[in-house]
Amino acid sequence: MAGITSYSGGYRRITFYDAYRARKSLRLGKMDMATAKTVAGHVETLVGCQVASSGIPRATATWLATIPPTLRDKLAGVGLIDAEKRKEEEEQRMAEAEAKANALGSFIDAYIAEREELVKVGRLVADTIRLERATRENLCDHFGADRPLTEITGGHATGFYTYLLTKGGAPVKKCGPKTMLRERTPLAEATARKRVSIASRFFNHAMDLRIIDRNPFAKINKSNIATKRRAFVSEADALKVMAHLPSAEWKVMFALSRWGGLRVPSEVVMLEWSHINWEGKKILVHSPKTQRYEGHETREIPLFPELAKVLSELKAVAPAGKKAVLQMARFWTGGGSVRDPLKTAIKRAGLEVWPRLWHSMRATRQTELEDRFPSHVVCKWMGNSKEVAREHYLTVEPHHFAAGAEPKQVKDVA
Repeated sequence: MAGITSYSGGYRRITFYDAYRARKSLRLGKMDMATAKTVAGHVETLVGCQVASSGIPRATATWLATIPPTLRDKLAGVGLIDAEKRKEEEEQRMAEAEAKANALGSFIDAYIAEREELVKVGRLVADTIRLERATRENLCDHFGADRPLTEITGGHATGFYTYLLTKGGAPVKKCGPKTMLRERTPLAEATARKRVSIASRFFNHAMDLRIIDRNPFAKINKSNIATKRRAFVSEADALKVMAHLPSAEWKVMFALSRWGGLRVPSEVVMLEWSHINWEGKKILVHSPKTQRYEGHETREIPLFPELAKVLSELKAVAPAGKKAVLQMARFWTGGGSVRDPLKTAIKRAGLEVWPRLWHSMRATRQTELEDRFPSHVVCKWMGNSKEVAREHYLTVEPHHFAAGAEPKQVKDVA
């Protein structure tokens, strides 16, 4: 029976008789009584195992694996455990823990967990985390979650880029509460480059922690390229689609994207009735995408006539006391919530579903406005730069050719 002696200041000592009936003492230092009793219980178990020449029970073995090295050394000092064996086990445990921490999947999980803290304080947008998780899925699918970071070379990184371009698409599709399996499909080059850029960020972090000494993704081209996967959504087609949208709120969200140029869903979900200046004919837009840049947390856009009409209609039937313009946003469960009803409305309007549903409408609006206003004004309204607009938004449409072919009107000078 192990006994516990207490001293002033909360210090404890355990006394016991070992397998050879020799009296031994184990100094615990400063420790609460409950923990001291736990240690005493395991000491009795270890003595019993020595007397019976039996194996250590799982509960005690688990306890030994989790106690501090100082306590483990004390147990070895009184002959309760094999000091050399425990040292080897400790070294093996530490090596396994390090290997697990430096495995691809667990390393990225820890990195993303840190980044999620930035989302909570508004220094990072949730959509960034979504993209990082998608990249993690690709990396772990291609390399395996247990692959050590140190084993991934530049050649492997090139192979990963090829994998993205051939079968980097998600293997599942969410359809409400159901999940449908599907074959992996190629990613667009712009998307593949974006994910390689994120993968490179992961490995840069590993370099900062001195886990690796070089980034295998360093030489792969990660520069943004303009994707051709966007369409010009004419006003006539937009009005056809609006007629088939399921509710007044859906019509407002559609109009905010097509005629207001707001990002969906990040900017439309933050719009409140107090942000609309009816007399001044302006709308204050809060932008999670740009809020981390000083002075770009919000922007103002005109209350375009197309927006004023649908917003007035919704305001007339909106629940009293509710701040948010779009109450339906509370029930969104994923990307499909803002895509699927729109796809249905497009098909019912007799049109083909265009690529990049919401971005194409935002790009359409920027192209339209550039025909009427100076670029610096339009970019201020859209919340982007001239360079980004030229690369990812502006398009040349048939009406530009038609206008260019019109003869220039020259006034007669009499």
